Amino acid sequence: MKRSSRPTGVQIDARVDTLSVLPANPDFLSVAETAHIQTRIQVLRDLGSSQDNGLTNNDASRRLTAYGENVLIRTAKVSAWNVLFGQLANALTLVLIAALALSFGVKDFIEGAVIAAVIVLNTTVGFFQEYKAEKTMDSLRQLSSPTAYVIRDGESIAIPAKDVVHGDIILIKAGDVVPSDVSIISLKLLWIHSIKFD
Repeated sequence: MKRSSRPTGVQIDARVDTLSVLPANPDFLSVAETAHIQTRIQVLRDLGSSQDNGLTNNDASRRLTAYGENVLIRTAKVSAWNVLFGQLANALTLVLIAALALSFGVKDFIEGAVIAAVIVLNTTVGFFQEYKAEKTMDSLRQLSSPTAYVIRDGESIAIPAKDVVHGDIILIKAGDVVPSDVSIISLKLLWIHSIKFD
């Protein structure tokens, strides 16, 4: 059997006799930016996936190799000093500090005191908001789902959540933790429980 040299949108992998659909848009990150305004069929075509068959195992392993694991990037542990320094090094805060110095330099102590109060208030509020956000991200890293159920080669299988790739059809049932960012393409009943982190 002779293969055509031009792409047809369908590729046959001779090694394992599987049929895979070539993605219409190989830049998966740009697909995510516009998925909310496209139809389900357009998104599946752009990702090279099928609602019924999902990805082939070969496609999934190629994507995992090319784009890496589905994990939140772990940064250094949250340090209150780093957050505080970030707040003080903020461009707005630096401008206010310059205005504070200028006010005290021209002996306008009332204006200087008001600017000092604004700096303290801005830094305090910003510090607590950013510190809570960093702690929330740490909590999310710990909550990540250890397994995900996906459709690969037309079958539902359990895989480690870190192996979920762009184009995977993820099956979610009641009580599951969603293993990654998803677009819902089909549902029967949806209840969402929001968790607030303190």
